[in-house]
Amino acid sequence: MTDVANTLVPQNAVEEDDALQRIFQPPFEIREHPTWVEMFHAQVAILRRDSAGLPLDMAQRQLIERIATTYVRVKWFETMGGMSQTQLVELNKLYLAYIAQFQKVLAASDEVLRQDLLNKMAKITQDAVKLISNDEDRARVRSYLMEQFTALGY
Repeated sequence: MTDVANTLVPQNAVEEDDALQRIFQPPFEIREHPTWVEMFHAQVAILRRDSAGLPLDMAQRQLIERIATTYVRVKWFETMGGMSQTQLVELNKLYLAYIAQFQKVLAASDEVLRQDLLNKMAKITQDAVKLISNDEDRARVRSYLMEQFTALGY
């Protein structure tokens, strides 16, 4: 069983879903404003979509919540006021730092997934070559595959 991020969901998935719902709560100052709450949940959904297929630990899920919260707070205080320009600049810097951290998570996970896929493809290719009964043909196919993969940088 998997969640949106395709991570393994334990037997107590209902408890985990409840815990995630408690984590992904909009910031206090916008909770009475449906449009802003919707914006928060849209941010969470986009970030979870961008990380779909990646195994996310709790800290990475909390990072998604922090990004969405900070984004909505920046937009809220830009629109509604309540922060000085200096405070807004600092909040925006914090938002950009969270985004940079999230991009690193995505890049590292992409490399792990890419390497895993390459390993699986290599195994399938090796097994397929073993099916060639003629030793000469099998050697030619192996040679060809090595040349092609080397040319591609693998």
